[in-house]
Amino acid sequence: MRRAAPVAEAFCKVRRHIRFMLLFCGAVFAVGSYLQEPAAVHRPADLRVPAGFSAPADSFRSSVPAIDVYDGDTIRIGSERIRLLGFDTPELGHNSRCAREAHDAIRARDYLEAEIARGRDIRIERSGTDRYGRTLAQLYIDGTDVSDTMIGRGLGRSYSGGRRDGWC
Repeated sequence: MRRAAPVAEAFCKVRRHIRFMLLFCGAVFAVGSYLQEPAAVHRPADLRVPAGFSAPADSFRSSVPAIDVYDGDTIRIGSERIRLLGFDTPELGHNSRCAREAHDAIRARDYLEAEIARGRDIRIERSGTDRYGRTLAQLYIDGTDVSDTMIGRGLGRSYSGGRRDGWC
């Protein structure tokens, strides 16, 4: 029996040590969480920008999910894919038919992404869907139709449906 007492005593010490470490780690985590800078706000993916929505940049950025740019004429808001009306841009990735088209597609996408990030007033006017299930819409940044900007910068060309010319 002499041996059982030291083993039981050691076991009790280990349990106390584990309990102390768990409480200590929990306290450190709680204090760290309290003192940590708030992370970026993640908005629900299913939140939609209302048709005709317009707001100053600060309120827009804080109340609406981020606009993800797929290519120069297609964006995504949450799970909604939106094909922008009035213009066409070169195809991106495997849809490109030549190196020049792939390069111009990246330029158009990057420019649209920068314009949206810079914009103070973003407005989307939806007008139906296309055969791929994408929402069709006009996008206005600071009161200017994006189609005019993209065409004016030589990053896209006028398009109102139907057959499109190639970019190569």
